[in-house]
Amino acid sequence: MTVSVVYTCVARGYDRVAPVRPEWSCRFVMFHDGTVEVPAGWEGRKLMVDGVHGIHLNRYAKMLPHRLKLETSQSLYVDGNIVLNRDPGPKITSLLSKSAFAAYAHPSRDCAYDELREALRLGFIWPLGAWHHARLFRRTGLPRRAGLIEANVLFRRHNDPAIERLGEAWWRLWQEGLGRDQPLLAAALQSQGMTAHIVGKNMRADPDGALSVVQHARLRTRAERLPRRLAAELMLFRKWLP
Repeated sequence: MTVSVVYTCVARGYDRVAPVRPEWSCRFVMFHDGTVEVPAGWEGRKLMVDGVHGIHLNRYAKMLPHRLKLETSQSLYVDGNIVLNRDPGPKITSLLSKSAFAAYAHPSRDCAYDELREALRLGFIWPLGAWHHARLFRRTGLPRRAGLIEANVLFRRHNDPAIERLGEAWWRLWQEGLGRDQPLLAAALQSQGMTAHIVGKNMRADPDGALSVVQHARLRTRAERLPRRLAAELMLFRKWLP
């Protein structure tokens, strides 16, 4: 039986990862930047990539598992605020026997353009970046309502060549500076002519209760988001986003 790896990546204290039980069937690997404590049950690995720090280090690990030397062929990535309530091994094996990539749908949106609009409204991104990426999405042929994955839980056969190409495309889009990985994943899937197997419509309401979510240890304050919100309103973002 293939042993699965569950992994996460936390930098600059953004999350406090929950411990896992030693009798579970998976290996649990926590990549980090040396600023966080490794909880019980996780194997800590310091991740150092030239020029990649903070949130970008997390996205590097999230998007490029084939570069991480995970020593197995199938993995589950989880954000640092995801709590594993029971052994995820059987679920990983079952899902990845059917598809090389599986994930949960976004619980409230099914459109990358709507995700940009919401990120602008909340002040998570700058309007010029959103404008650039809306144009990029249109150039790649990404239609509205093409689906949106909540990219906090990702099941992958990460050494599959198609999954490697998807991850590299996702990372290239991330490096352009938008700062929101979920709409970029929709664009990367479109560019590769791929779809993901949808595990469920809402990870938080999954009937097996294997996963739950807690608040991030660090959140952006309203004051931090206010300049982006004001800039978006001044640029009349509701008029030019499709």
